[in-house]
Amino acid sequence: MLVAPPEVARRDPAEAFARYLHQHPVIAHYARTADADSHLITDFMTAGEFRKLPLYNECFRQLDTEAQLSNSSSSGLEVTSSDSR
Repeated sequence: MLVAPPEVARRDPAEAFARYLHQHPVIAHYARTADADSHLITDFMTAGEFRKLPLYNECFRQLDTEAQLSNSSSSGLEVTSSDSR
């Protein structure tokens, strides 16, 4: 069984999300293109590649979330649905 180091396990996932927002492939794509279509993280990288990122390990893994669907609206990019494992 793998266990996260204590300094990682105690971090707030919301703080980690803010810290590693630049690693989120959908948000990065939206920032570059303003593409208003719905996208999954796996539209831009494999699940294995995503799991190697600090964004996954310090946020998504702690929330037991593997997949996320993001949409945009007139107010900007919104995460509208998360799919847990």
